[in-house]
Amino acid sequence: MALAAAPEFLIFGKSGQLARSLAAQARCEDVSLLCAGRDIADLTIPGHARALIERLQPRFVINAAAYTAVDRAEDETLLCNAINADAPGEMAKACASQGSRFIHVSTDYVFNGESDTPYTEDSEPDPINFYGQSKLEGELKALNSYDQTTIVRTSAVFSGLGDDFPCKILNLAASRETLRIVDDQITGPTPAAELARRLFALARSPSAYGVFHCAGQPFVSWAGFAAAFLEQEGSAIGTRVIPVSSEEYPTRARRPKRSRLGGDRLKEATGLHSPQWQQSLGLMLDAWRASR
Repeated sequence: MALAAAPEFLIFGKSGQLARSLAAQARCEDVSLLCAGRDIADLTIPGHARALIERLQPRFVINAAAYTAVDRAEDETLLCNAINADAPGEMAKACASQGSRFIHVSTDYVFNGESDTPYTEDSEPDPINFYGQSKLEGELKALNSYDQTTIVRTSAVFSGLGDDFPCKILNLAASRETLRIVDDQITGPTPAAELARRLFALARSPSAYGVFHCAGQPFVSWAGFAAAFLEQEGSAIGTRVIPVSSEEYPTRARRPKRSRLGGDRLKEATGLHSPQWQQSLGLMLDAWRASR
């Protein structure tokens, strides 16, 4: 496929909500950006990512692509590892050879969720499912390959587009009077647009290398998060959330109970505070309605 002139930002990922938010942020900042989907760089094939970086020589590379099917990852281990572990290492090596900044998006699932306090950037990872293991391996391969790598761990990213948690719940609510949702798994819902804004800010911070956390505040259970946006959507839905325990809603892969991300490095590097997820519910609902 023929490509235009080298962009300032090369994004791995194209159709996902974060890649789309990064493209929107690039338009706001009037910078050139290319979102590379599988048609341009298939991350399951070794060498594809490296070849694209070496060809385009962008100033910044952001990896917003990931295998995120947490339950299927327990069985599709090779595919999951290729995308989440091997590809980031390959990208980092290519960025090192070209002198490009590399930012890799990771997850709160690198932690076991047993901590009584939020995890900081220096907390010891201990994933409890294969998805989390693959993401941690991707972090380590990138960091070990290039000292100008930036890792950004985030959680429960949402936008109202695609198959994020709000979309799944809102679509189910259209035909159900009640929904059973786990109430003992605590997270920090992160608006995709706000995450994209902070990724751009980190890219332009001259010494923002290493690990950063970017998660929405305040922390909330999945049931509490669902109840908040269903209530804001109003009487048009009227579905009631029934909180249940993880034991009452078993899944193929274990989930961390309290995967709360804390730490001050993001604010110190960019001046931007953690996103407040309630402030983005209106925009998320607008996007969901428009996509129906």
